[in-house]
Amino acid sequence: FSLEIKEQDVNEIQTIFEKEKAPLAVADHYLAFVKRFEKSRFAMVAQYNAIVYLEKANHLDRAILQSNRLLKKFARFKLSKKDAKESKGMPNPEEIRRRVSFGLAALYQSIAEFERAAAQYEAFAGKYKSGPNIADAWYNAALNRQGLGSLKRAVADYRAYLRSKEAAKDGPLIYWRIGKLYEQLKDWKAAAAHYERFASRYGRKVGPERILTSRVKQAH
Repeated sequence: FSLEIKEQDVNEIQTIFEKEKAPLAVADHYLAFVKRFEKSRFAMVAQYNAIVYLEKANHLDRAILQSNRLLKKFARFKLSKKDAKESKGMPNPEEIRRRVSFGLAALYQSIAEFERAAAQYEAFAGKYKSGPNIADAWYNAALNRQGLGSLKRAVADYRAYLRSKEAAKDGPLIYWRIGKLYEQLKDWKAAAAHYERFASRYGRKVGPERILTSRVKQAH
């Protein structure tokens, strides 16, 4: 593969270097492409591909760096009608931003940067509102906030998760968890009201032991 990178080579980088099973080399060549052809219609997707291969190479710090750069550098990037027509099969710029935004939160979580992970999950879900990964983002944000001891934020994030259709499968568990968080916060009034709503909302879905427990908690 020539060191003299050409714009049309963007679609060949992956094919050439995958044969050698060298994900870091693939990532570096994509980044070299972006540096040389930063105004190219392929630049954003090349940067995204570099992030994917940096993750494969387990260079997570670099993947985080390049994810942040992509979200900043290509924040308003759009394909012209002509370029969009000539680039069929290439991901839409907004779809790339969406993938990278969610992926960045997961990267932070993978290196135990839980505060940044929670904030990024919240930023992602707050921006996109609906669609793929929104429920996962609220749930993961809540788990991270809970682990960090930010219990009020955890309650807010769990409540946002409960508004998603995905919450139907574990709604009673999450609702109960929120009640326990209110107890940890020593907000007894909120806890009692919450357990009352739990009994009303999930009375037919959970066992009588859990409902009895919720009644006892209301009384206290």
